[in-house]
Amino acid sequence: MKILYLLVIISFFNLIKAGFNVSVEGKKLVYVGSKVDKFLTNIILTDKSCPTVKILFTCTRKGKDGCICKSKDLDFTKLIGSTLTFNGKYMDGKDKTTEHPMIGLPIPPPRDLKFTPSTEPGLSLVTGNFLRFGYDVKTLNVIIGGKTKKLNLDPPIPKDATKFNVKNLGGSGSFSVQLGTSTFKLNFAAPSIHKIESSSNGQFKISGSNFYTDKRLIKIELGSQVLTASSIVSVNNDLIVFNYEPKLTQSLSVKVDVNGLSSSLSQLKFTPLPLSINSVPVIGGVVTITGKCLKGASGDTSKTSITIGSYHCDIISQISSEIICKLPHSTAKGGIKKLKVSINIDNISNSNVLEYSYGIPKILNIKQTGTNFTIEGTSLGTMGTSKIIITDQKNQENTISPTDDDNAQNVLVFTLPSKIFSGSFVVSNNKDISNKLDFTTTPVLTEPLTLAPTEGGPFEISGFYLNPSGVKPSIQIENTGKTNPIECTDVIIDVSKLSCTLSSGTGNKMVAVVTFGTHKPYRIAFSYQPPFELEPTQKENILEIKGRNLGSDASLVELTLNNGAIKADSLENGVASFTLPETAKFDNNAIIVVDGLSSDSNGFKISILPICKSISSINTDGGSVSIVGSFFDSKSTITIMVGEKSCDSVSISSPTTLECMAPKGSGKNNLVILIVDDVQLPSPLTLSYNPPTILSTTKVDQIKGGNVTITGTNFAENELNSITIDSRNCGDIVVFDSNKLECFLEPLIVTNDTITSDKPKSFINVTINGQSVGDTIFEWSPPETETPFETISPSPSLSASLSPSLSPSLSPSLSPSLSPSLSPFISKSPSPSVNPKSTTPIPNGNNKTNTNNNNHSENDENNHSNNFKFCQLFSLVLFLILIILFV
Repeated sequence: MKILYLLVIISFFNLIKAGFNVSVEGKKLVYVGSKVDKFLTNIILTDKSCPTVKILFTCTRKGKDGCICKSKDLDFTKLIGSTLTFNGKYMDGKDKTTEHPMIGLPIPPPRDLKFTPSTEPGLSLVTGNFLRFGYDVKTLNVIIGGKTKKLNLDPPIPKDATKFNVKNLGGSGSFSVQLGTSTFKLNFAAPSIHKIESSSNGQFKISGSNFYTDKRLIKIELGSQVLTASSIVSVNNDLIVFNYEPKLTQSLSVKVDVNGLSSSLSQLKFTPLPLSINSVPVIGGVVTITGKCLKGASGDTSKTSITIGSYHCDIISQISSEIICKLPHSTAKGGIKKLKVSINIDNISNSNVLEYSYGIPKILNIKQTGTNFTIEGTSLGTMGTSKIIITDQKNQENTISPTDDDNAQNVLVFTLPSKIFSGSFVVSNNKDISNKLDFTTTPVLTEPLTLAPTEGGPFEISGFYLNPSGVKPSIQIENTGKTNPIECTDVIIDVSKLSCTLSSGTGNKMVAVVTFGTHKPYRIAFSYQPPFELEPTQKENILEIKGRNLGSDASLVELTLNNGAIKADSLENGVASFTLPETAKFDNNAIIVVDGLSSDSNGFKISILPICKSISSINTDGGSVSIVGSFFDSKSTITIMVGEKSCDSVSISSPTTLECMAPKGSGKNNLVILIVDDVQLPSPLTLSYNPPTILSTTKVDQIKGGNVTITGTNFAENELNSITIDSRNCGDIVVFDSNKLECFLEPLIVTNDTITSDKPKSFINVTINGQSVGDTIFEWSPPETETPFETISPSPSLSASLSPSLSPSLSPSLSPSLSPSLSPFISKSPSPSVNPKSTTPIPNGNNKTNTNNNNHSENDENNHSNNFKFCQLFSLVLFLILIILFV
């Protein structure tokens, strides 16, 4: 016994020290073993989706107990196998040819991984080697910002072990990928600039790719300046819009950084942008050009040149927003109309078009009609050639373009800014600047600017030329058809609006009568604010809508849903309640009407979620199930999941009933989830499959056991399945279909204490995923008829003569000869642990037959049969010996 323990300890020590290391040399796998007793002969890769791959190795010794095993050149694209089998042959000893399974060998980890996804969601390619060597890759684990996301493969089962596509969710910066036991640090694609252009509103656009969508992660390096989120107007994966106010004419480098990843450099050129120029007489004079970037980065005035038509304008002064220069006398050759203004600063020229004309206008009179002012005079020019320069009451200058003319250059019409109440103005056309004329404006009211909420509040009327220091108007409210008077108090005058505080009310048939001193009163029709900020909430068959401006009277509130009107049941604390009709369904254009005043005419969205009350049961084969509830809408997209499987072919037969084809399954209380238009219903159902039944069984010998075939209903594959016969487990269950299964009843080990049933039928119990059925219907097959042994009865005289002395004398003589003759039978006796079944259950409990072990199983069954016969012969011999001994 001590020697046995010593051998175990030595074997364990060798096991710890022994082992293989794996490496890759070119296209070969190399396994180097140290303190090992086997050569690696082959690795078998098996996978459900691809053909089996067998990798052969050639091994050489390395030292006393080491070896080097190299494969042939491999096609890495075909190395797909979620299950690996290692086989080897003994390096020494008598068994050099037979292959034996090897365990604990390492596998090459994934390597050469390349994955640079776009910042925009979509398909992205993953490449590398050994991506599916021992891995059942169904998703790719990506760690972004400490959170793990599972990216689905597309197609789900790739046929190439060196590459596959994943459904990239988009992102930016760095991330990690976990594949097997390996972790790879990778980056999203860096941003790329394709084009930079300016827009008319002073913004700039960068077109390109991989900009992501979060402006907080973006930096724009513009020369030495860095623009961050505060300057960025908007961003998507291929466009960045940002604000930048250039001051100088120059060319700057541009680089975009997205979450630490930078683009290559581009160039952005800021050109001179002249916007306006005053006119001088034909004799010439000093002109002022205003605009942007009218000074160069060099600051050298000598590097700036200005030409107007063919005339050179000598620079007097220059800043970034203004250039003053002297224009010479016009000539017949040079012309006096529509002369192009060209500015070149530091060898960069303006690209916009600005025209100049000589001329001398004269003003005679001015008239006001609302916000339009009409100038009468001579040589005033036209809309395209003239400007009106206003000096207001604060002595501030404003330049205005005419909106109309009379084609004879005697009339110009323009609109005056509302903040101007009085002042003077001149006209500048293509010849010269006119004389000056003083004016005073008359207040103008136009329309309601801000409506009061139904609980009362500010009411504003837009207007022009409203002088806060002028005459304060009176305001009266006409409320036709209403008994409650409405008042407008606390009148305030601003430059462009008139405001007061309106008392509470509803409706849209009010008129504000506003009078400024002796001027004719203005009549301004207005209403209270319409309902808005509407938030519908469904509670069973009650729809509650929370919102602004619903008033205080439920009788005045009405909901238009599915082109039908629903009166409010109640109105409390800004929440109106409605009872939904049975036919209610999704409406993207619902409208709330309060006292005739509707919410936004485009409507608002009301999603009516179905109410699920019950679901019918179903056989394990699956089939049609009915769900009873309310508000089922045939236009909705409904997804029904039973556990992790889809209930397909969803159909709605009425607003209260829908049907779908349930998948195969088993067990009680399987979770049923309904997703309606991407919204999961809050109260899931549970589906119970019908329990199994037993119709018939085959028979087996009560002692020997064997395969039992059971027919019935509602059978299904499940790792929780179990079968007992007369309290004996019937294992290795194989489910053929919902009506037939088979199990293996182990042989009964017969001892002196074994009690067999003498009843004609025994109790059999079948449990399918927690649902059981049992009955006393199982019948044992009758025992096999065996040839009886011939009984030899000794003679009385022999018995008498042997009886006293046989035992002491016969025992020594029989013992030496009996042992050798019986030893073969003893060595071949069956072990209770030997399984004579021809199939081996799959470890995951799926009750499937491992076909790879069929040959071994058939040999085991033959061995078991021979062992059983040897046991019978041994028992016979022992029985005869005992008879002789006792006789």
